Amino acid sequence: MTIYERAQALGSWDVKLRDDTPKSIRDFIEPYSHVVVLVGDVYANRLSDAAILAGALYTGVVLEVPGRDMTLSGAGLGWWLGDANNQGAVLTSEVSSASASLSTWVAAIKPSSLASGTVTSPGGNLAGSYQWVTRRQALDGICAGFGVEWRIRPNFALDVATAANLYGSTPTAIAQRRSATSGASSATLVGLEAEIAAESKYDEYASTVYVQGQGGRGSSGGASPFRDGQGNLATIVRVVDASNTSPGSEATAAAGLAAQYASAAGQRSVKVSVRRFAITTVLKAGAYLYLYDPEFGLYTVGGSPIRHDGSDVFPATTRAIGVRWPIERGMSVLVRYWDDATSAFMYANLTPYVDWETGTVDLEVA
Repeated sequence: MTIYERAQALGSWDVKLRDDTPKSIRDFIEPYSHVVVLVGDVYANRLSDAAILAGALYTGVVLEVPGRDMTLSGAGLGWWLGDANNQGAVLTSEVSSASASLSTWVAAIKPSSLASGTVTSPGGNLAGSYQWVTRRQALDGICAGFGVEWRIRPNFALDVATAANLYGSTPTAIAQRRSATSGASSATLVGLEAEIAAESKYDEYASTVYVQGQGGRGSSGGASPFRDGQGNLATIVRVVDASNTSPGSEATAAAGLAAQYASAAGQRSVKVSVRRFAITTVLKAGAYLYLYDPEFGLYTVGGSPIRHDGSDVFPATTRAIGVRWPIERGMSVLVRYWDDATSAFMYANLTPYVDWETGTVDLEVA
């Protein structure tokens, strides 16, 4: 019974119900209805639909209804943009422009299953054409061209902006091996006691990246700082076929990938496990995070220290790209379904029948 959220991705979730869950309750769980998770006791239908969604930790799409094993599961709201098999919200009619702003593109791509959120453009216009791809594939290409990201809030609102605008540029949490909120440098910095393991791999390293997009090819990078068997500076090339990249933005997309693959530190694999109830109230998938573990090179050099837990530390600023967290006792689990009799969304309370779990929160750190 976990929820996995990942920035600009579908994610996944599953809930296990007790064997004595009445069929009258299970019948409310229909395909493509939604599971809504909140903190505390929430009585279904005593609050408005808008109020429940506004207070939700998570909203997910039901893709598996309970069978004999009493498990229901599904994906995050990004599913309404297109599933993992590039099916679902496919653009069967062409959406194109010779020069359109970010807000214009988002309005053209957004499906009716999602609500309009906040779109903050860094400026400029983009040309492109999309058809027979999912709306998610098109949106990914548009975001790459503008250097922005998308997210969907639990109230179905689609936001598009830079990561700093979406999540704030300054971390509000710090994870280290020994940490406590009592030692936080301010009321907004939350300490997370963590188990941290880090390693560096170079099997995906590339010093130069070429991106093949709709309008041609763009590149970024150069020679690596590493020597080959003859003493030459090695040029290690990665070629990416990105048909959803708009014309003229290939070099920008290549520069973004080069920043990811050309790091001399390699592809850092960092596993962070913490114990924190309702972790996404303090750290959402995609948000920035301070990470401090000098033994594994997780620190920064220079700059001003962060006063935390009684010490001055120099943590690395990272991002929690993915967050996997348990559905625990003390939360409410509701199913949101369409009621034909009232032509409105209603809620059924699954909370009394959830087979609760405990466990750690796993952070996927970039």
